[in-house]
Amino acid sequence: MISCLELLVSMRLTGILIALSFFYYCADQVDPSVPTLLCGDFITVFDRGLDRRGGSSDVSRESSLALENIVNGCCVADIWRVLHPTTSSFTWLKHDGSLSSRIDFFGCPHSWLHLFDSSDILSCPFSDHSAVRLICSIPGPIPRGPGRWKLNSSILADVDFTASVKIFWSAWRLTKGSFDSLLSWWDRGKERIKGLAISYCKEKALRQNMSRTVLVALADHLKFKSDQGHVSFLPIYQNVSSKIASFDLAAAQGARVRSIVKWAEEGETSSRYFLKLERGRGTLDWISAMKNSDGFVVSDLDGICKSLTDFHSSPFLPVILTMLCKLICCLMCHLFFLLIQRVLVRVISLLVSCTLL
Repeated sequence: MISCLELLVSMRLTGILIALSFFYYCADQVDPSVPTLLCGDFITVFDRGLDRRGGSSDVSRESSLALENIVNGCCVADIWRVLHPTTSSFTWLKHDGSLSSRIDFFGCPHSWLHLFDSSDILSCPFSDHSAVRLICSIPGPIPRGPGRWKLNSSILADVDFTASVKIFWSAWRLTKGSFDSLLSWWDRGKERIKGLAISYCKEKALRQNMSRTVLVALADHLKFKSDQGHVSFLPIYQNVSSKIASFDLAAAQGARVRSIVKWAEEGETSSRYFLKLERGRGTLDWISAMKNSDGFVVSDLDGICKSLTDFHSSPFLPVILTMLCKLICCLMCHLFFLLIQRVLVRVISLLVSCTLL
């Protein structure tokens, strides 16, 4: 009978073999002329010395070669390693701290590398993998004007907010005589409550952001210690991650509410289908990168122009030189005959003049 351990090892090896075949398949299917962004869990690493700590002493390069094959085939680069050439940091940590590896990364096109400002590995409380953050400088659209406001109903459960509304309203009820009509008093009161809600949410968000910043810095420090092999910090790291998760869940709920309002405001904009068509037409006329005769990939404008010139001129250079020599010879012969003709015309005219005299 097959033991549970043998079954798990067999399933793991099967998954790795499937991933390797998938890497080779993707490298053949992706068009290098179209910029492609790769990201995800790639199971394996590029450099076992920098991107892995602990584990077995297996030095097999099959998985690393498959990973390099898909990266080179798609004309992308590991942006985190480009920005951190000698740093050892990991995105996956075994529960007991005995094995760490950097198997999650972004593969960015060579033509986009100058757009990325930074790439960092951050602690993620929702998974045993860390989050990989990529910051890219993208020209922003025209800023929108003030849109529709919707009350975040979750603050109604906060005691501080309800107390401030009660204090305001008890004093506001005494100001009815200061307005021309009851409707004006009511509308102005709603505007004041809206201002109270916005101010309270801003202050609450500021406090939460400050608390989350401190917790994230602490989690990064604890993760760094864990990466160095200090397993005793894992319980503290997990506790801090759970607190970060509570802040992120609240932010996600707010984003969900805002997305509904944004969807209502942008109902008349172009659909994703038409935008995708326009992007596809643009990529047909755009050369983002090119591999020259030496095997190097160039992405800047001067390098692409030089590669195109070298490619189209090198096969026809002898023919061009031969045609140029023939053209020069023809021009010289033509100029020589023109010169002889003018000299003869001049001599004949002189002879005629002498004869008449």
